Amino acid sequence: MRAPETGEHTDEILTEIGLDWERIVELKVAGAVL
Repeated sequence: MRAPETGEHTDEILTEIGLDWERIVELKVAGAVL
């Protein structure tokens, strides 16, 4: 089993806590998440 890459599960986690895709993109553009 390998370790996850940096940011590999970011989208999954953020959608699980209720963020929509628009907000996730905003956070990525701002450099707040990978």
